[in-house]
Amino acid sequence: MKSKIACVILFSTSLIFPFTTAAEESASKTYFNAGMMSLSMDSLNDLKGTGITIDDEATVLNFGVGYNVSPNLALEAGLLTEDEISASVASGLSGTINGKAYTVNASATVKAKSNNTYLLGVKYSSANDSPINFNVKVGQMFWDIDYIASLSGTLTYNGTTYSVTQDLEFDSAKGNDPYFGFGMTYDLNDTASFDLGYFASEIHGDDISGFTLAYVSKF
Repeated sequence: MKSKIACVILFSTSLIFPFTTAAEESASKTYFNAGMMSLSMDSLNDLKGTGITIDDEATVLNFGVGYNVSPNLALEAGLLTEDEISASVASGLSGTINGKAYTVNASATVKAKSNNTYLLGVKYSSANDSPINFNVKVGQMFWDIDYIASLSGTLTYNGTTYSVTQDLEFDSAKGNDPYFGFGMTYDLNDTASFDLGYFASEIHGDDISGFTLAYVSKF
């Protein structure tokens, strides 16, 4: 009887130890990432024309957290900080009003300002023994954008110069759209890696895309 009890204890121990090891390994499946994203936005492409300069490039910070539900699949949530693109036109106008001369020297700018943007999705990675792994990301992006017109310059009328400065928010929108991305990670060690990727989505019906570089740390 004692020998049977000993055998049962031994067998039970052999089952418990591997399970405990797996639980300890799963403790490092949560990770945090922080980095930068260089974006190109088409939000002001409707304004393209002669004499109009469009700056459609923006750099934002990106932060995220993820949890590996399996070696290949992870749930992710992220944040992109606010960014801004602009279209500007410089113009000079002169003439007479009521027989008195006037000159307008002013620059007009239209800005598309994207506020903090949130991401929620999944990531599938190759998760092999190599330090280099490839991944694909899909999910939903929740955005909030404002459109602002600015006028800055001077008006000279009948020999007197006046300063003119005005900002006007003429439109805004909120919504969400699917996003897609792919990239690769390079493991520095068991708990740290670099992630390089490509990202694409839409904001208010206009394309947005760019490249990301982030540091990833497991904890």
